[in-house]
Amino acid sequence: MIVTCDINYFVNGNSNRVIDGKYKVLGKVVNCVSESNESINLLRSTALSKFKKETLDGLFAGFSAMGESGLNMPEIKTEIIGPCIQIIPIGIFI
Repeated sequence: MIVTCDINYFVNGNSNRVIDGKYKVLGKVVNCVSESNESINLLRSTALSKFKKETLDGLFAGFSAMGESGLNMPEIKTEIIGPCIQIIPIGIFI
């Protein structure tokens, strides 16, 4: 499940409590992908969506290489493969 949130919707811009916490979401489903050959692009509403996938893969490969020098970087995902749903929250309850 992908929950699409704008940072401006959080009190004082503090989204950290939602990132790692347990919570309930009341929202509207805006996209449903039921097939494993379909995906939801996480960069769709950003300037990075204009780049080709190959260009982005090369850019993010540089971040992955930082792990070799001792920096612990998580895997960077730019799309979520189905089945999945995308939700726009009306309320997030912590």
